[in-house]
Amino acid sequence: MLSKYRGEIVEIVYMDRSNQLTQRRIEIKHIRKGLVYADCLRTGSPRTFREDQILAWQPAKSKLKPTIKPVQPLHPRLTGYTASPTRAEVIPQTFTNSSSHAVNTSVVRPPATKRKSMSIKATRSLRHSTPSALASTSPTQVS
Repeated sequence: MLSKYRGEIVEIVYMDRSNQLTQRRIEIKHIRKGLVYADCLRTGSPRTFREDQILAWQPAKSKLKPTIKPVQPLHPRLTGYTASPTRAEVIPQTFTNSSSHAVNTSVVRPPATKRKSMSIKATRSLRHSTPSALASTSPTQVS
């Protein structure tokens, strides 16, 4: 009897595999071989229900589907995109076209990233130090 509600939102009482009764709002997509293929509005994902395990059903009083919240955008640092460029980052350049008129356009360059680097003296001293010199500077000396 559920076949007449295909494409509509229906409230059902369903007994799952663990014999627990649950009440759900579903939108029936199609029914085949005793299985009800539907979108569960509570979980927001497609589900399959056994028709003989649906104990009661009724058309939903409200035909409105719940709205799904849009995903919050990630912070620009995490996505690699930056906000609108600042004035210092927009560098005007002049190009000439075939009619030899100057055309001013702006080129947006990404901001430079700060790099952490060691000084040359520090890397040389680490490269030329002996293992005993490195051991004497370690914080966990055993006497």
